[in-house]
Amino acid sequence: MTRCIYPYENRAWEKMLLLGVRASSPGVHMVGYQHASITASHTNFVLAEKEGSVTPLPDAIVTMGEVTRDWLVREGHYPQALVRGGCALRQPRTGASAPLKERSPRVVRVLVALATSLTEYVRTLAFLQESLGESRGWEIRIRPHPTLRLADAIRFLPEGDFRLRYTTSTGSVAEDLAWADVVLYASSTIGLEAVGAGIPAAYLDLGDILDTDPMGGWTEFKWVARQPKDLGLVFSEIEALSNSEYEERQRRGRAYTDAYFYPVSDRTLQVFCEA
Repeated sequence: MTRCIYPYENRAWEKMLLLGVRASSPGVHMVGYQHASITASHTNFVLAEKEGSVTPLPDAIVTMGEVTRDWLVREGHYPQALVRGGCALRQPRTGASAPLKERSPRVVRVLVALATSLTEYVRTLAFLQESLGESRGWEIRIRPHPTLRLADAIRFLPEGDFRLRYTTSTGSVAEDLAWADVVLYASSTIGLEAVGAGIPAAYLDLGDILDTDPMGGWTEFKWVARQPKDLGLVFSEIEALSNSEYEERQRRGRAYTDAYFYPVSDRTLQVFCEA
């Protein structure tokens, strides 16, 4: 073996892997692959001042795209020469081959993407209950994470107080995005996938100390609801956009997600061999 590529998250087990391989096979080139969206809450990626000179790190880190590559250098304090943009092996392609979704005249179909933890589930459901509990013609579809059951979160809500009318997704992400007029998320990468498909997204700020938004700091085709009362205003703002401004924001969203998720190609795959 001359090269070892492993998923990079700067975890303790990775440092054990690096030390073990280098002790037994010092000639092996170690490459870490940063393979998922990053938020300010991913403190495991952040190096303290001068930590990079003493902690075990791979010989190179290949990221899923330009956005996370720049984040590791800027926020994670990694040496720029260590980090290279590769491609997003786990994400669907969002490039020019996929047409942007046609705009709906009104925000009616609301897709809610859940992820991360039951705590997030409970807080998101409470947020939705307060903001969307009084129906104004909205159709709400909730997409749970495959490893966390929605029913387990509902049990934590006050019995009889949760009256949100919704359906639960039973289809694929692609089917849900084809259905939705807007996507709400608190940490899910589906928010990014929505923007890449030309669908506006809204980040639900649940009050965490550290930001859980994979698109933190970017607002070209993404809105932020910091309180439940903000959500109706977000929908109104999306509806008030002129067609030309909406389409321009769609294009900016596509450009951003293409920089976040570099498409798989011979050139981007070659980065893994050259890093």
